Amino acid sequence: MEFDEFWENTKKLLARDIELETISRTKFKAGFDSTGGVIVVTPNSTNLPRDVSKGDFKKVYQKMRELKRKYEDIYRPALYQRITRNSSYILPIIKAVHTEGGKQKTLEKPET
Repeated sequence: MEFDEFWENTKKLLARDIELETISRTKFKAGFDSTGGVIVVTPNSTNLPRDVSKGDFKKVYQKMRELKRKYEDIYRPALYQRITRNSSYILPIIKAVHTEGGKQKTLEKPET
């Protein structure tokens, strides 16, 4: 799946606010603001919303695709730092889109 299709799936998933958790178990809400065209992340600890632009989201997505070629489990904590230091909220969103419907759709290795 290419990024544009993945972005559309992300927007659909976040059309309703969902609650997710970072690798360090920090809970946050994520939703999509169609007016601004951004993902809005609100950590439960601060209740201060943060915007994630399509460009920032795309950078993390592309880095994850690169790492998937080298590593089996890209969601393990040690790899988070290799992706970006600001990815703590983006990665759970990507993972939620991947596993929507109970199976990974995008970053899994092709079946042989």
